Amino acid sequence: MNPPFGAQDGAEHADRAFLAAASEVAAVSYSVHNAGSKAFVESFAGDRGGTVTHAFAAEFAVPAQFSFHTQDRAVLDVELFRVDWGRQS
Repeated sequence: MNPPFGAQDGAEHADRAFLAAASEVAAVSYSVHNAGSKAFVESFAGDRGGTVTHAFAAEFAVPAQFSFHTQDRAVLDVELFRVDWGRQS
């Protein structure tokens, strides 16, 4: 799974590295992003020959696991994407 939505301080745009690697090694990938990321994912995938074939909105519960977590549990609005990278598996 991709890094924490590319949204952590110091890890901004980590999703780009994940998607770029997926485009090079996978026929299909699935990734989770902050809600509102559809245009970015479609554009990024399209630039690399990929197509978003499915997109789902969801809530993602994140239990406190790290020192920077300030709540026992947070529920984030996310989007899950299936990307077909146009290559044979």
